[in-house]
Amino acid sequence: MEIKRLLLTDLLPPDLIVRAKIDEGDIGSLAWSMKAIGLINPIEVFKNGEKWEIATGHRRFLAAESLGWDAIDCKILEGEEEIDSEAHKLHENLYRAEISPLEEATYFVQCMEKGASLEDLALVVRHPESYIKARLKLLELPPIIIEALAANQINVSVACVLAGCKSELGLKVLLQHAINEGVTTGIAREWVQNQNFVDGFADQPNVKGLPPDVAAQVETDRMWRCLICNSDEDKHTMRAAMVHGWCLRMMYRQTGRDDNGQPLDGVFTVVDSTQDAARAAAGDGGESG
Repeated sequence: MEIKRLLLTDLLPPDLIVRAKIDEGDIGSLAWSMKAIGLINPIEVFKNGEKWEIATGHRRFLAAESLGWDAIDCKILEGEEEIDSEAHKLHENLYRAEISPLEEATYFVQCMEKGASLEDLALVVRHPESYIKARLKLLELPPIIIEALAANQINVSVACVLAGCKSELGLKVLLQHAINEGVTTGIAREWVQNQNFVDGFADQPNVKGLPPDVAAQVETDRMWRCLICNSDEDKHTMRAAMVHGWCLRMMYRQTGRDDNGQPLDGVFTVVDSTQDAARAAAGDGGESG
């Protein structure tokens, strides 16, 4: 592998840049090191027309520019070495944790547009092809989720769960809660389930008004039990509810159940009369929930 000292003006930035943003402070630290002890590892370049394109060492190039250098030592790549260098660049950045999942996904797309296969990428990043596919799926998320993910306001797992919200308004609400308060993947999944339920039945207060076959399917899909009385009757009156975990446990204890909602003595304390009282208090006979 030949090493030449090339003018910075003869160098082109990489066609495929792994990181979307480069920290200026990071470049400053690298520049300080290069000024103090010099360039330890030459950057790698390959011929591109009349110029030389940087394969690896873009940060070192930027640091050299900031120092006012006119030239820099370069390793000249040819043929298969160019492909190997792309693999080295991606692998190096991944293991330094310098790129985000979205940047990684974008880079995968760029590599595939250049002819790389899933198998090629899997070998480079040392992950199964399913990992590559999962990263690529991130680019199909709703724009508002991609924006939050890019800003590190939510993590990948939460982003993928929130994407399951079926309504645009519901998604905006849940995403804002996730950003403001933070949320685990499990809680986010419950949020989405509840939101989808509410959105799906908000305009349908009584499934008994549907055709029998449709109503039967709806009833089958909504095999829920009432949190208060544990009844699975009159499911068409049930509504999803957001409940604090500690409030739910308190309610369980007040109705003779353990923290998982199971009866302590094998018999639920709340009986049919409670259902009748609740319906009377609602003033609607239980039809609208």
